[in-house]
Amino acid sequence: MFFLNEMGCELINSSYVERFCVVKKPDASLIVASYGDVRPPVTIGRYADKSEAMEALANLSQSLNDGYAPRMKSSSYGGIENEAENYHGKKAKGHGGS
Repeated sequence: MFFLNEMGCELINSSYVERFCVVKKPDASLIVASYGDVRPPVTIGRYADKSEAMEALANLSQSLNDGYAPRMKSSSYGGIENEAENYHGKKAKGHGGS
């Protein structure tokens, strides 16, 4: 079954995924798709905390069991969208003159 990742930019075929895992990182919790020894795990969702990631994983599991999984639960994680705030014009902030 195909479904869209959390950001809606990748279509994932769950038939090839061996397992879905929640991975806790210092700044976010990730849901990754593990394909076994064939290739490295792929991040399919980034969430603000573990409870939000677990809820999204439960929703994904329920949707796959029901045979309907158009898109993963949206995240409240703002790390990617705020990346643009680190730049001013064409130069990165903090790069001074001589």
